[in-house]
Amino acid sequence: VQTNPATRIYWGDTHGHTGFAEGTGSPDGYFRFGRDVARLDFLTLSEHDLWMDDWEWRNLQETTGKYDKPGAFTTILGYEWTALNPLGGHHNVFFATPKGRRRAPVQEAQNLDELYTRLRSLHKPSEVLIIP
Repeated sequence: VQTNPATRIYWGDTHGHTGFAEGTGSPDGYFRFGRDVARLDFLTLSEHDLWMDDWEWRNLQETTGKYDKPGAFTTILGYEWTALNPLGGHHNVFFATPKGRRRAPVQEAQNLDELYTRLRSLHKPSEVLIIP
């Protein structure tokens, strides 16, 4: 253990679900567990888009912002774009900041090309990261 090391390892999870999808619990409980029990440095709640409604998306945006504490615990707004494998499979979409973000759910972007095109029309490319 070093005080102020030159490099540091950060621990986190970029893929998790609550009762909004096939998991259990609430977004608040998810972020509290990640911060207080698992003692992670960063965390994303990536609910499946095809089961998420607008109220749930707004809840995720608000909850992500509420738990973000720069320098202590980083939360990242995201969701899992969920299509059948021939159309693109599952891709996690992450946003640089939670406020004002719009998703491109599979109902509007039914294949991977449409996902990229739709997100590019909604956000600057530097504000979105997509990982299969």
